[in-house]
Amino acid sequence: MNAFEAQAAKIEATSPYLSAFIRPDRKFLRMDWFSYNIELDGLDVGPSSGQIQFMADSDFILTQINAENCDFRNEIGILLQITDLSTGKTFYSAPTPMVQVVGTDGFPYLLPVPRLIAPKTTLQFDMTTPGVVRTPSIFLALVGYRVFYGGPN
Repeated sequence: MNAFEAQAAKIEATSPYLSAFIRPDRKFLRMDWFSYNIELDGLDVGPSSGQIQFMADSDFILTQINAENCDFRNEIGILLQITDLSTGKTFYSAPTPMVQVVGTDGFPYLLPVPRLIAPKTTLQFDMTTPGVVRTPSIFLALVGYRVFYGGPN
């Protein structure tokens, strides 16, 4: 680790915002910006689903969700539900209009509070519509930080 990386790791570990997500029982090594991506097929043939498997070597702090290939303001009724298959918990109380949870016009949706996702977690993405809406494939990006640890603290 060079001097810059060492200083960045020290700042990340002591920042009140970031340190809230660091496991106290593990030795913090570093944080890297990262994006997990998924492409969901268009809705012209029915509901669309997909999964992201998170890497085993790091936690992931989800800070924003981005979408591409669709103007959600013109595609009324596209609903999204994200389910953590490891815990069975959903991100939303019900499938939610995509315009409310993925951002618009190239601007990402910033989560009000970052969400910590454990290693080896699988997230299920289900996109549906109550009506007949034809959409192209939609590309989602979950943006945040991978947190790497060494042995016990």
